[in-house]
Amino acid sequence: MEVEVNKEKKLVCIWLTRAESSNEQLNENLKPFYKKCKENGFFVAVYRSGTEDLIETTRELLIYNMYRCDELRREKEMGIKKPIEKRVAGIIAMEHSLAAQRRKVRERIRKECGG
Repeated sequence: MEVEVNKEKKLVCIWLTRAESSNEQLNENLKPFYKKCKENGFFVAVYRSGTEDLIETTRELLIYNMYRCDELRREKEMGIKKPIEKRVAGIIAMEHSLAAQRRKVRERIRKECGG
C-alpha cells in the first residue's frame, strides 16, 4: 500500500495491490482513516489493482473519451443540454457496447488461434 498526501489540493491517494484490495480486515481498518481525512477537508481517492487487461481497458477508455468529447462538442454547437439521466444512460449503453465488442474480439482470437 502506498499513500500520497497533497496538502495543496487537499487530496489523499491510496494505492492498493490486488491482495490488499481483497483484504477485508485492511479495508475495515482504513475506514477511520477515510473519516479523519474527510473531517479535515481532504478528498480520498483509492486506486485498486484490477484483473482486467490494462492496455485493452485503457484503449476502451480513450475511445469512450473521444466519443464523449465529440458528443459534447456537437451538443454545445447545437445548444443542447441533456438531463443527467440521459447522460448516465448514454454512458451505460457505451460501456455495454464496449464489453460486447471486447467479447467478440476475444472469441475471434480463440477461433483463429485455436485457444
